[in-house]
Amino acid sequence: MAETRKRIYHYIYDEQVAQSERNHEGTVQHSFQFKTKSFEIESEDLFDEEIQLFAFPIHYLHHIDSILRTFGFREDPFYFFHQCKEVLQAPERHIDDKGNGKLSLQAHFHHFPFSVSSINDTAIVVVGLNVKPGQPEGKPKDYWLTGYIHANRFTFQPPGEPEKWSGYYYNMLRISERRVNGEEVYRRKKMFTMFFAILNDLVVQNNVHFIYASMGRENVAIKEALHRSSKQHGRHYERIPFRIFSKFNKFWGKRKYEKQLVNITHDEVALKKMYKLVHERMSHYLFYHHIDEAVFLNMVRQIAEYSKSSGVWMTTDEQGNIKAATIAINLGDYFKMDIDNAKGILKIVQWLQLFHRFLYFTMTVGDVNEVDKLYRALASYYQRNHSVQMAFLPSWEADPYLKVKKSMLVDEYIYFLIADKPEELERFKQISKAGGEHLNLFIDQPII
Repeated sequence: MAETRKRIYHYIYDEQVAQSERNHEGTVQHSFQFKTKSFEIESEDLFDEEIQLFAFPIHYLHHIDSILRTFGFREDPFYFFHQCKEVLQAPERHIDDKGNGKLSLQAHFHHFPFSVSSINDTAIVVVGLNVKPGQPEGKPKDYWLTGYIHANRFTFQPPGEPEKWSGYYYNMLRISERRVNGEEVYRRKKMFTMFFAILNDLVVQNNVHFIYASMGRENVAIKEALHRSSKQHGRHYERIPFRIFSKFNKFWGKRKYEKQLVNITHDEVALKKMYKLVHERMSHYLFYHHIDEAVFLNMVRQIAEYSKSSGVWMTTDEQGNIKAATIAINLGDYFKMDIDNAKGILKIVQWLQLFHRFLYFTMTVGDVNEVDKLYRALASYYQRNHSVQMAFLPSWEADPYLKVKKSMLVDEYIYFLIADKPEELERFKQISKAGGEHLNLFIDQPII
């Protein structure tokens, strides 16, 4: 077993307004206080400089100055957010050390932190602050952000099961690309392993038994870190492949279908009808977490509040019944995507900046042929009205809409499952197959 070292992370929770003041212009300013617990973890990382580690609910990002001040750090929120954006644009590597794989992606987030907190507001953020050396005593500490991760909490209940379970969806797995004299400071220091040790402890603290993450198939650093973390903490894990297809909206879209589109983003009656269809189709999916109507409606509300061009769309028959429906998210409102080291046709895609605005469908219902028309109508609509050039379409073997999504542009992904109750996980997997050969995966999670 590899040598470990002791690390401390600070878990921040239970925020309270400590003081409110109104200035002469009538603006109310609040200061916040928090409860904190400090936990010791064992980490295999090789980083020798001073680092302080924190975990807190994602909406605390809006009060990060109070957190920084509490722990003696430079309390400038704009510097912290700039550091976050720098770390989050680190490439998500889909190419291994031998050059296998097709690409690496960089996400440049707009309007941080609002963009990352607007959909998955149940997330716990985990960050590390590398204290800059040689600073004067008694002054606020300056720092570099070393890493940033989300653990999105969800609740699921497989059909026929009496118990509700809590899970985590790990996302935004990024380590800083900072260099000194051309050398990467944090890479090859097993930093992911340190962050996953924190995430594992949060699992224990919050009574979570099931975890999943998704990543490019060739993302060696994260796969190895998850492997080490799972083995170190005695957790079962397995990998399940899926794919994300990409299409060019200009060529895929069909303008003639646009006249059938009905926008129901703010139509609660229609949304509730759609939810019933979503629940009927997907309630047996592994880790499906829209187990009640309120969760679904809240997600729609959050998307619509942040992204004015995103929305919920349907087509209907002559009696007004839903033929097909989906949530169309314009992820270009949240971030722009660049391809790192593009090859082949992807060089043209990157040169034309086609990934800077792209479409993502989730919670789709309807007959396959009707969904095909709905997708093509929306591809045309968003390309013409919002300059959205691409569509991302996750799929898997049991996906009823696989033939609609298939494309020559495809990226291989892995669904990484972790559980400390492997017998329960196996039972849930069998339920998700619904009598078929393949798992029905809940990969409709909005990807922020």
